[in-house]
Amino acid sequence: MVAYDANSIFTTLTKVVLPAGRGGGAYICPICGLRNLTERDLFLHMPTFHINVANECLPSKCPICDIHLHEHTNLQVHMHYDHNPSRRETHTQTQALLTRTHPTLYHFALVVCRHPLTGKYLLCQEFASQGFWLPGGACDGGESFTQAARREAMEEAGLNIDLKGILEIEYNPNKRSTDRAVSAALKKSSGGVAEAWVKLRVTFYAEVAESDLHLSPKCIPDFESAGAAWCSAEEICEKKFLRGNEPKHWANYLENGGVVYPLSILKEEK
Repeated sequence: MVAYDANSIFTTLTKVVLPAGRGGGAYICPICGLRNLTERDLFLHMPTFHINVANECLPSKCPICDIHLHEHTNLQVHMHYDHNPSRRETHTQTQALLTRTHPTLYHFALVVCRHPLTGKYLLCQEFASQGFWLPGGACDGGESFTQAARREAMEEAGLNIDLKGILEIEYNPNKRSTDRAVSAALKKSSGGVAEAWVKLRVTFYAEVAESDLHLSPKCIPDFESAGAAWCSAEEICEKKFLRGNEPKHWANYLENGGVVYPLSILKEEK
């Protein structure tokens, strides 16, 4: 954990570190062996202490529900969706993945956010040591692309943003997924044949909101990210530990006067 201020350390200590194990829970952390954890304790403990454990190093069995995970998801993702006290759903994400029988459209929002005063770009440190990347992720059910973009920026970087335009709308039909959890789940649910699916991703250009201009990015790890930082275009191009090429591509594109298309080209029903 990298903290920008004493309040972040105090919050982590009082909400996660000190209460851990005092609730007399029945669970043990499968990574470090910490005992007497409740479900909530383990949910908070995992990202705070183990956010950078690589996926291949994670246990393949959930200590809470005893489900084997290696075929369709990893422990961090499973904990995030299936054991989140504030996000409990009737059907878990794991179950939903394994019971799909029709071609699926996946919607994603990606955000290239530049600071209007410093010109630096916002990068998030992905969990499981996957590297730095742009804020972004899948749209929740009933959520628009613009809503997802703002939510992901807040969850992964801790900042409010103002969407200024669109850089790219990407549509990939029937392309093999780089998400092994989705691919494996679809293959298993269809009897060994991966089902047809398409990916639709909108990449937005944004600036940090005026209200958050002088705030530091998020620094307390959770399941959304390990933290975030402002980086110059030069720093991004020199950074080797990136999850994908998007940060370099879009930093170079914007620094060289690339076109930002108006938000109005994306029509969303309200």
